[in-house]
Amino acid sequence: MAQVLITPTIIAKEALFQLENKCVFADKVYRSYKNEFRKIGDTVSVRKPVKFRTTSGATISATPEVQESSVDLKIDERHKVNWKFNTNDLTLTIEEYSKRYIEPACIALANKVDQVGLGLYSSIWNQVGTPGTTPSTFANIKDVAIRMDRLSIPSEREIVCNPDAAWGIAGGLTGVYNASMVEGAYRNGTIGRVAGFGEVIQALLLL
Repeated sequence: MAQVLITPTIIAKEALFQLENKCVFADKVYRSYKNEFRKIGDTVSVRKPVKFRTTSGATISATPEVQESSVDLKIDERHKVNWKFNTNDLTLTIEEYSKRYIEPACIALANKVDQVGLGLYSSIWNQVGTPGTTPSTFANIKDVAIRMDRLSIPSEREIVCNPDAAWGIAGGLTGVYNASMVEGAYRNGTIGRVAGFGEVIQALLLL
């Protein structure tokens, strides 16, 4: 029986699978508008949620038309990982090839994707906490939750921390009277659901 070589299509599918599994911050990005992305050049237009205001009184005056706005998103960054291989490498099984080359390459690429995404923090106009001070207590998470409640942000919330913040918050939770949470924080450094947020996730890259 002839040897079956790994093809570029097989490698691409495995790489996409590995990349999606390795992303931390990027995995939590809001994607409800993903169907609006089309091959229309390097810029896509994303609709913004419609906002309404209340009025008082029993009568209705001239009703304004619904105003829908959008924001342009420019696809202007490309990142890649390159490596050389020979025909002998292509005779490996996809599992062997993935473990040897694809998985470590996707770890580096996923870290870059997360780094670029987290670097957008400077474009966000709202914040809590003190710049330069690493969050380390439940109170830090509580302040974020309060601000999001006041802004009526939906309940599907996640937190991504760097290692210093994640371990600091986990250490602060070891005194909480909750057996399952304390065990996870004490034994594994995991935090779990806190203050209305889903799993508090640690990003492995240092920004």
